[in-house]
Amino acid sequence: MLGVILNNRLTATDHIDQLLSSCSSLLYALRVLRSHGVPSTSLQDVFRASVVAKIIYCAPASAWAGICSAADRLRLDRFLNRCKRTGFCATDLPSVTELYNDADDALFETIMSNSAHTLQPYLPERPELTYNVTRKCRVAVGIFSLCALELEICLGGIPPLPVNVAKNRCREKG
Repeated sequence: MLGVILNNRLTATDHIDQLLSSCSSLLYALRVLRSHGVPSTSLQDVFRASVVAKIIYCAPASAWAGICSAADRLRLDRFLNRCKRTGFCATDLPSVTELYNDADDALFETIMSNSAHTLQPYLPERPELTYNVTRKCRVAVGIFSLCALELEICLGGIPPLPVNVAKNRCREKG
């Protein structure tokens, strides 16, 4: 990936060093903007578009987020916490680990929803499941009139089965 630095031990420490240096330079630019009277909400938007974008760049598509050590993630989290204290960053911005996980989830959702994606043939087939979400549990004078399987389905104990399968199993159990 362009701009991702790995050292001879295949760790991302050198990349994190360069990233923090670059993000610190961006903080100087944000300080200049604040001194010229830019509102804090606009500063936070610029922070998210520049600094946070740099931090999560290539995280889902490459392995560097996975080889980023706990110490490196802690350094990035400390940097973000400092930015929160100075007002450049929204206080509800998640941790670096959560940012990486969100980026991974978004990439995977994109792959799953695009049938023409290059990685689509490598994914397992998705089964066609149908659920009866309108079914209500019936109770007859305080005693359940459903078999145990249907009762678990209605109470949410197990994922619901297709209606015809549940009916057949209940008939089999008597």
